[in-house]
Amino acid sequence: METEGRHQRYAVAATTSLPADDRETLLEMARQTEAYDGKPPLNDEALQAVQHPESLSPSQSPLHVTVHRVVVDESGEQTLDWVGYAFLRDLHSDPTGSLFVIPDARRAGAGRRLLAACIEAAESSVRIWAPGNSVAAQTLAASAHLVPVRELLIMSRSLAAPILDPELPAGISLRRFRPGEDDDQWLEVNARAFADHPEQGRVTHDALRATMTEPWFDAADFLVAVDEAGRLLGFHWMKQHSDTTGEVYVLGVDPAASRRGLGKALLRAGLIHLRDDLGLAEVILYVEGDNDPAVGLYVLNGFDVMNRDVLYGQQHHEE
Repeated sequence: METEGRHQRYAVAATTSLPADDRETLLEMARQTEAYDGKPPLNDEALQAVQHPESLSPSQSPLHVTVHRVVVDESGEQTLDWVGYAFLRDLHSDPTGSLFVIPDARRAGAGRRLLAACIEAAESSVRIWAPGNSVAAQTLAASAHLVPVRELLIMSRSLAAPILDPELPAGISLRRFRPGEDDDQWLEVNARAFADHPEQGRVTHDALRATMTEPWFDAADFLVAVDEAGRLLGFHWMKQHSDTTGEVYVLGVDPAASRRGLGKALLRAGLIHLRDDLGLAEVILYVEGDNDPAVGLYVLNGFDVMNRDVLYGQQHHEE
């Protein structure tokens, strides 16, 4: 499909399967965009779908949308420059995703073309993440009558600040995650801990295995809490981003073991690991803006809000 922008002509295409040859090009576009914006344009879910399409569950129907700028040279020959990309998960039942346009192609209509293609292809209301919720993202959302429906806080703290000692409940000990041995137990606990979370609560075996193949994965950065019978009750999965920055990637406690201070102990043990074992200076995390208990836990342990990601969705009018 070829469309007209304010100053450019675009070719827009949508597919349920991104060709393998396009994946590395797309990832390089995302890396360059992150270097320019200071934040990744695609979340972990979208990146995993691009790099490991087999990790999506059979019920998910992904959509990949590409937009190319049509360039005509002096001889009249046309070429296509890839300038933007959008991803939707669960095209038929829960079309949620993200999109981005490379920096030198912005403010010329490419983002609107991507969003319009997503809305046209989806069978229900589309929701799109806006990392950092920039003014440009707000303007694009407003142009399609999308409104904020969810907020993700990005919090951070210095690891040079004091970290209180972990105080584990009686009979609980910590050890590193054992890939291949702990997978089933972890998936069960994760599903219960995040039963109401639209992404984390639906992690599958394939998705877990795909994440563990990522270059950043290290089982030493994945703490699990077990009782005297060896049952897994909670976990703190960490991620190292650079020589200075780590992340509280996922922190969860089985609801049956809650209200015993286990989450607090796991958090502090992980922070100490990031500081003492990895030598990092800073840690970040992502948390739902309406998850008051989790936000309170992080604030009490020295975290401050540094940014916000906003999910925009189509507005429904009640009769």
